[in-house]
Amino acid sequence: CAAMLEKYIHGGESVLDVGCGSGILAITAAKLGAADAFACDIDPQSIKVAKENTVLNSTPCVECAVSDLLSAVPEKKYDVVCANIVADVIIRLAPDVGAFMKDGAVLIVSGIISERADEVRAALSANGFEVDSDESENGWYCACGAFHPTEEDTVYCSECGCDRILLQNALNTLLQPAATADEMEMPLSAPAAPAASAAVEEPTRIVGTAPA
Repeated sequence: CAAMLEKYIHGGESVLDVGCGSGILAITAAKLGAADAFACDIDPQSIKVAKENTVLNSTPCVECAVSDLLSAVPEKKYDVVCANIVADVIIRLAPDVGAFMKDGAVLIVSGIISERADEVRAALSANGFEVDSDESENGWYCACGAFHPTEEDTVYCSECGCDRILLQNALNTLLQPAATADEMEMPLSAPAAPAASAAVEEPTRIVGTAPA
């Protein structure tokens, strides 16, 4: 993942590092010439170490903060996003991360076992990413994809004209027509059974690891 940063950082870019661990990718991006970088991880100890590393490496343009995936990421558009985390978390991240990326921005993902490569590629392709390069080495997989939102994924603000990328399922919910009175009427002889409670998914704990 660090090696791929050299291909996409030419100077002046804004970089987001999700699941940053020690902060090595964000620091590498800064050393390569990125204008700023935001590094986040769910583990407070990792962020403590990352902050120390930014001082040791004289990269004040790197900001580090605790965040469960994208929950605390500043609302801005990045040129490069990197995520050196496991396949399940990258698949979970894929539908949301486009909201923080410029059109044509690059997503670099790594930390994926080779057996999960096809699943990751499919998740990226389904969410507006065009995977243009990937590598497998010693059982590990890394991929780069350029983000190109489709027109149906973009909603334009009527006040300022800015664009916001929305999740497709959220957009579908907004556009779904309201039910009519007849459709809402329930037959007295056959009341609807209560829906089964959905299983509560355990939150994924992300701990940054060394780049592949």
